[in-house]
Amino acid sequence: MSLSLPSLRKAVVPIVSSLVLLALWVGLSRVPRFATIIPGPWTVLHRTWVDRAFYPRNIAVTAQSAGLGYLWGNAIGIGSVLLALPLRRGQRFVERIALGAAALPLIVVGPVLSIAFSDNTPSIILAAQA
Repeated sequence: MSLSLPSLRKAVVPIVSSLVLLALWVGLSRVPRFATIIPGPWTVLHRTWVDRAFYPRNIAVTAQSAGLGYLWGNAIGIGSVLLALPLRRGQRFVERIALGAAALPLIVVGPVLSIAFSDNTPSIILAAQA
């Protein structure tokens, strides 16, 4: 079985691109001007290993917020469709609300939600909106 040029290119391009990005990352992390804001890959790996005890709890909280947001978002979406389908005016109203919610950047909505709500509620709302 011989490799054709397109299939070889599909394998080589991602590897070469990743190596170039890694070299750029290492290079920038060694430039004194950028060294304070761009840590090197080994520094990141070391810090990840040192902080490994924090990850399970944080992953669980994030997964819970994402799961609840997914359920709420789908429930609201399905409920809106069921309410809007029988009525033409209701459909236009729901479409406008959905368009407005989709047009709001999550990065702008997040701080407002964190002021208005406490605990994990803002992240659940953002996950539902997404």
